[in-house]
Amino acid sequence: MGSSSKFYDLSEELLTAITKELIPKPIPPESESRKAFFYALKTLRLTNPRFTYLKFIQQTLFNAIDFTPGPLHVERLTQSSIRRIAPFVKTVNFVAPLHSWALPFDDFKEIIITQAIQKHRYDHGLLNVEQSHRDFIQQHWSGKNALSDTEIQRGYKKYCSEALAVKELLSGETLPEAWANTFRELSNLRGVRFISIDIEKTGGEHLPAQPACIVHPHHHVNPHHYHHVCWRAVEPVGDALFAAGISCLSRAGSQIQSLEVACAMTGSLNWECLPNWKDLNLSQLKNFDMLPLYPQGREPYTAEEVAQSAASAADAVLHKCNHTLEALSHKRDYLMKWPSDEIIRLPSLRSLSLGRGPLEPHNLRAWMAEMPSLEHIELQRTSLSEVNSEPECYRWRQVFDGIREHKNDMYVCFLEVEVNCDSFLSLEYDTSDLEGYLEELEARDYGWEIIEKDLPSYLSGEIEWNDDLEEYLQEDYW
Repeated sequence: MGSSSKFYDLSEELLTAITKELIPKPIPPESESRKAFFYALKTLRLTNPRFTYLKFIQQTLFNAIDFTPGPLHVERLTQSSIRRIAPFVKTVNFVAPLHSWALPFDDFKEIIITQAIQKHRYDHGLLNVEQSHRDFIQQHWSGKNALSDTEIQRGYKKYCSEALAVKELLSGETLPEAWANTFRELSNLRGVRFISIDIEKTGGEHLPAQPACIVHPHHHVNPHHYHHVCWRAVEPVGDALFAAGISCLSRAGSQIQSLEVACAMTGSLNWECLPNWKDLNLSQLKNFDMLPLYPQGREPYTAEEVAQSAASAADAVLHKCNHTLEALSHKRDYLMKWPSDEIIRLPSLRSLSLGRGPLEPHNLRAWMAEMPSLEHIELQRTSLSEVNSEPECYRWRQVFDGIREHKNDMYVCFLEVEVNCDSFLSLEYDTSDLEGYLEELEARDYGWEIIEKDLPSYLSGEIEWNDDLEEYLQEDYW
């Protein structure tokens, strides 16, 4: 007992050093090692008050907290105080739950059966066996589902009851007000994220041992269970979550520095029409990540409508933070109409990252001219929008000239950029260090293409546009 007591009498510095030894290095986000580390810290807090209130543990565990709407969540917020952990909270994650009032019974049934089959395959080492649900049920379950229709109907009724409770909270006043009251206590809050639970998960260790009528993340295999079956159900939940979150921020008067929108949403992003949008204060925002999951031209929205809506939504945010924004990331797999025709000057922007969608080259060049502090540009898996009949080489030159003409040296990162039909370009270098880049290029064991030398030289202003660049970007080059 004596030695144990002396251990807890150690200084905070020594206890912190001992605790840090639990940290696996590095800790990938959402990794199993990270979850194990957090579990160890939570367990450690239960052993003794010294660990319960150890600053390092509280900073680590409460740096980011999740707000997942539901009756129990509201009860916890209204009946307990967050003041004790408030100084450590830097980020709030608004999390869209898996309960959706838009999920039809047939899709619910498909999900429950899919999960039961996935668990059986995992337990019996059959994950790599390609087989339709019907054939699987016939072979392994003698033609009968693991759960009866009556059980599934009962489960669906309970699921809908919980989903409607979430809908009522998101559309009412109780939840946003409870959130706003909590936010007023978070004096050190820096960022807000809107995210959806990842509905895709392979394996089966996370699924219940016995089949149950509860929706979990699960594996989607076409044509047995399409990914969009789940996404189209959670999209309206994402819309409602975002609206409630914006209402919370406006009511609380919070001034955040980081905003990430990465939840599933429908194609109707009329953010400026939200009731509390005008009161939203983003005048201190420095980082904006526009990463929502939109429907891919699925009814009732066309791809064109989604693209226009997304561009308007992004601009609505930029209008509120154009003087302070330092980093902008706009990435998702859909048709992009951004940068939009209306140019918004971003004098403090230093980093621009665009990806996974066709860009409008003329607008991008014009926007870059209004980003005087820009020093980092990343294009990831992008192509160009087909807005007119201009040759591919001419349109890509608009992007390249935007970089070449900028007054700043720039770190350029192209990752699998589709420059010509089926050809992709990857390039990473600093325009101020062309000599160092070319030396590394020449030292390659596996050789290089002329574009890898001429394009960086052109972007750095060392050579003029030439026939090799022109030819590489021609549609019939390959």
